[in-house]
Amino acid sequence: MSRYCDSDGGWDDDAAVLAYGRWQNNARRVFKSKRGRQALAEIRDALLALPEPRLIANALCTAADVDTVLPVITDEQIAREVASSRAWYAEHGWDWRPGYAAERGAAMREEREKERRQYTETAAAQGAGVCLVGAYLWHRKIRDGLDPASAFGSLPVILDDESDSLEETAHLGQDAGLAYTLAWELGFRNDEIYKRMTPEERYTAYLAWIEQKLAAGQPA
Repeated sequence: MSRYCDSDGGWDDDAAVLAYGRWQNNARRVFKSKRGRQALAEIRDALLALPEPRLIANALCTAADVDTVLPVITDEQIAREVASSRAWYAEHGWDWRPGYAAERGAAMREEREKERRQYTETAAAQGAGVCLVGAYLWHRKIRDGLDPASAFGSLPVILDDESDSLEETAHLGQDAGLAYTLAWELGFRNDEIYKRMTPEERYTAYLAWIEQKLAAGQPA
């Protein structure tokens, strides 16, 4: 499963085809722009700085310990969540259900255990690493003063069980300075164009592609 999700409507819809064409034209302009080329150069630096030459797919990062990025839900966290909900109920004049606290606590723990299990399985399947956008975010955090291990541990957890996870990844790249179109296209290349590669092959292919674009000055 990939962070990329095709449209349910297919390509028979003329509006969808036109929208795709506009997106591709915009992507070509972004890659060819000065900002786009500067971003590719910075991403190249990030790849070269990684402790291991590998890029994972379908997740932002698996380089940190699961207990660091997805700690077990505590009673204190549940209590804060329940207190917030109780205040919201009171503000809106809703009746408080006595069983809500137990239900909410069970749901929070169940969801966290699901996330922990998927994170562990993804790390076991691909090994520790980051995707292309994850490498960029990691390198930015090091530039801001974090040590490499802490930078890995500070990255958000984005896994491939949500249809909008590639969009979320692209927004993170945008927040860190990338054009949204560029971040999305980079994530798509990571997960779809290079999806059959091993992490080591993906790293080599991506680095070569970036070097080619920078050398040629051509749009992607």
